[in-house]
Amino acid sequence: AYLSRALQHLDEFAAAHPELPAAALSQRLKAAHGIDLGVLRARAELVTRGLRECEDDEGWRLVQDDPNGLRLLYRQGPQTATTHCFKAGCVLECELHELLSMAREFDLISSLVELLVYASVWLPWPFAERDVLIQAVGIDVLAEDGSLAISFSSPEGGLPSDVAAPAGYAARTHVEILPGSCMRLEPLPPKEAGGRPRTKVVVVTMLDSGQWVPEAIITFVLMVFAPFFFSAVTKVVNTSFLDPSAPLMQRIGERPELYGEMLQRVAHFLEGHPDAP
Repeated sequence: AYLSRALQHLDEFAAAHPELPAAALSQRLKAAHGIDLGVLRARAELVTRGLRECEDDEGWRLVQDDPNGLRLLYRQGPQTATTHCFKAGCVLECELHELLSMAREFDLISSLVELLVYASVWLPWPFAERDVLIQAVGIDVLAEDGSLAISFSSPEGGLPSDVAAPAGYAARTHVEILPGSCMRLEPLPPKEAGGRPRTKVVVVTMLDSGQWVPEAIITFVLMVFAPFFFSAVTKVVNTSFLDPSAPLMQRIGERPELYGEMLQRVAHFLEGHPDAP
């Protein structure tokens, strides 16, 4: 939590103690608290970039804008000629920690989405035989931005050496998710008293397909598959958090250090106390 503010305080401390070199400060933090200052700064920069992309629509092409559903935008580049950027936004009637569990507990996805196998097997050229590897870092910026930001991208160096590759991994083309990709989750109060809490979601995904993709294929994927996945997510939201014995609810109960903490942070935020621990 408070990552950008913590870095600001560190910078102020360093400015007040010019006799302490930056390298020495980094070494002290790592030795005393296990904190890698370089990693923190890199993560803060990625989150800042991602939040800018979530908020700024300049240069994006509006594909769909349903006031009661999904908002879709597309942009080519600017990183490379084969870079494609997608932005999706919506408001879901669920609590932030519940939505977070859908992303975090990805191993449960086959029990939540009935048509996952169909969606994962068939994709039109040139997306067939593609896969993606994602490394994600979530940062609580409720006090600074009013949101939880999840920065994600393909890990540098590919599959970590201590992770076993799934079957067929070597034969597939690996789509690169570029730095700056971000999910922004903003907690909202219920529409009316006694209603369900809501979460505003914006997801920006920047990927390098590795080859030129016809505009018709991009439009097809956005207009057909994005609403399909939105419907699947909406169904999970409407069914998976009402039954305490449901897989996601059980997993939430098993991780109080994550979901319980986030539930409390959001409650404080909605009460007007974003700095409360």
